Amino acid sequence: MRRNSAAVGNGATGDSERLSLLRELQDVRVLKEVFEAQQIRGAVFECELCNDKHYIDWDLIVDGLEQNMTNGLAPLHEPAVAPNPDEYVSWDYARGLLDGYESWSGRPSWRP
Repeated sequence: MRRNSAAVGNGATGDSERLSLLRELQDVRVLKEVFEAQQIRGAVFECELCNDKHYIDWDLIVDGLEQNMTNGLAPLHEPAVAPNPDEYVSWDYARGLLDGYESWSGRPSWRP
């Protein structure tokens, strides 16, 4: 997610947007696999709508992306109930991990 579309989206409007959402979906599935092994439940996003932090579990991020691809709408966001901040990583950190992995020349590819 190079943007905050996991939390709030505007809908898939064309082939390039759909491809972008598919890549983001694959990225989130990889992040889930990597981070859940370390007891990390999801990512924290700085919400542009309410200027608050939203702690979102990996499965909810996946659901939002899938719904955005299906009907062009992401579900309304709601803060997690009493999240433990130690169980979430910032989206920038998670994205940085994947960006670093993608730039490593000896890596296996997870992209279709």
